[in-house]
Amino acid sequence: YEYLIVFLDIHSTTLEPDYGGMAKKYYPMAKETLQKISNDKRFKLVLYTCSYPNEIEEYIEFFKNDGIIFDGINEYYVENSRTGCFDTKQYFNILFEDKGGYIGEYDWYIVKHIIDKFSREN
Repeated sequence: YEYLIVFLDIHSTTLEPDYGGMAKKYYPMAKETLQKISNDKRFKLVLYTCSYPNEIEEYIEFFKNDGIIFDGINEYYVENSRTGCFDTKQYFNILFEDKGGYIGEYDWYIVKHIIDKFSREN
């Protein structure tokens, strides 16, 4: 593919959880890094969340107001290839997900450094 597909979870990955309402506080470096990813044509950014539909709408608007635009919600269509059928399995290159080991509190510093370096080299 001509781009990297990034799946992004919200709670405990991008935003600090707010167990009483809608999370709105970014982890350090998350906002800046996601703005770069969102505005770079070499990435497709997909919101990956188990939030309820009405919450997803609110989050889409919240992120949009910060210049973070998504190319998909919980899925991104890729064509099947000789190496696999992606009719029912989602394809992504990068997964930011706390249940997958991503630690939003610390890992955005590392990702920002990598994205900055990637941007300078290309």
